[in-house]
Amino acid sequence: MTVVMRMHKTKIALHLSFFVLTLAVAVNSLAGTLREEVKKTFPLSGETQLHIKNSRGKTIIIGKEGLKQISIEATKIVKTKSEEAAEELMKALTFEVKSEGDVVWIITHHPDEQKEEKTIWSFFKGLRHRTAVDFMVQVPRSFSAQVTTTSGDVEVASIDGNAKLVGTSGDVRIGEIGGSAYLEFTSGDVEIKEVKGKVKVALSSGSAYVDKVGKDLLLAATSGNVKAFNIGGNADVQLVSGDLIMKGCKGSLKSVSASGDMVIKDVDGSIEVNSSSGDIEIFLMPLGENKYNLNTCSGDVDVIYRLGRNLGFLLDVNTMSGSIEGDMDIKLEKVSRRHLKGIVGNGKATIVIATASGDVSIYKGNGD
Repeated sequence: MTVVMRMHKTKIALHLSFFVLTLAVAVNSLAGTLREEVKKTFPLSGETQLHIKNSRGKTIIIGKEGLKQISIEATKIVKTKSEEAAEELMKALTFEVKSEGDVVWIITHHPDEQKEEKTIWSFFKGLRHRTAVDFMVQVPRSFSAQVTTTSGDVEVASIDGNAKLVGTSGDVRIGEIGGSAYLEFTSGDVEIKEVKGKVKVALSSGSAYVDKVGKDLLLAATSGNVKAFNIGGNADVQLVSGDLIMKGCKGSLKSVSASGDMVIKDVDGSIEVNSSSGDIEIFLMPLGENKYNLNTCSGDVDVIYRLGRNLGFLLDVNTMSGSIEGDMDIKLEKVSRRHLKGIVGNGKATIVIATASGDVSIYKGNGD
C-alpha cells in the first residue's frame, strides 16, 4: 500500500511539473506587444443610454455637463509571440459604435472569440496571444450606463442616470451616480460612493466598500469583507465568509453571515443579525419600539447602548453555553446563569440575544 501511494504522488508531481513548464513556455512566447490609439466621436440624436460590451480591457465612463456627443478614446492592445502576428491580430481587433433607439452601443470584436474551445488546451492556446481594448468614454451627464465585461476593471462616475455593471473578473469603482446602481461580479473588489438611488451588489469573491447611498442597500457576497457607511434607507447584507462593518443607516438592518465578525453602529431602525460563526459588536440607541434580534451559533455578543430621555428596552438574553454579564440599571423579571430578562428605562424597544456557544455582555456607553 505504501509503494502505491508513493507512485500516485509521483504522478501528480509529474503532471504538476508539466503544467508549470507548459505555462512558462506559453507566457514566455508573448514576445510581440502592439498598441494602437483610436479616437472617435458619436453625435447624439435623442439617445440617453450607453451600453458597452468589452470582454477584455478596462472600461471608464465619465459624465460631463453640457456634452452633445459621445467622446471615445480607445487603446487596442495585442500581446503575442511575434510582431508580425501582433500586426495581423491588431487588424482583426475592432470595435463598433451604433445607435438603437435611445441606446448607443460600443461593442468590441476580438479575433479569437469564435474559436475558443472549452477544454484545458484552450487555456494554453489563449496564453499564446492576448487582445484587449481599454476605453475612456465621455457621455452627457444625464446618461445612464451599462457595461458587460469578462475580464477588466470598470469605472463609472458623474452620471445622473443609472449604472449597471456585469462582469466575471475585475475591480469596480462607482461614484456620483444620480440614479441607482446594480453590480454583479464574480471576482473583484468593489468601491461605491455617492449613489442617490438604491444599490444592489452581488459578489462571488471580493471585498466591498460602500459609502453615501441615498436609498436601500442590498448586498450579497460569497467571500470578502464588507464596509458600509451612511446608508439612506434599509440595508440587507448577506455574507458567506467575511467581516461586516456597518456605520450609519437611516433605516433597518438585516444581515446574515456564515463566517465572519460584525461591527454595527448608528442604525436608526430595527436590527436583525444572524451569524453562524463570528463575534457581534453593536453600538445602539434603542429608539421607539425598535426590535434588535442578535443571534449567533458560535461567537460572542457585545452590546454597548446609550439611553436618552424617555428611552429604554426590554432585554431578553439566552445562551446555551456561555456567560452573561453587564452594567445597567435593570428591573429583573427572570435571571439565571443562562437566561436574563428585564426592563431598562421605559422598556419600549426590544433587545433579544441568543447564542449557542458564546459569551454575552451588555454595557452602557458614554454620551447619554
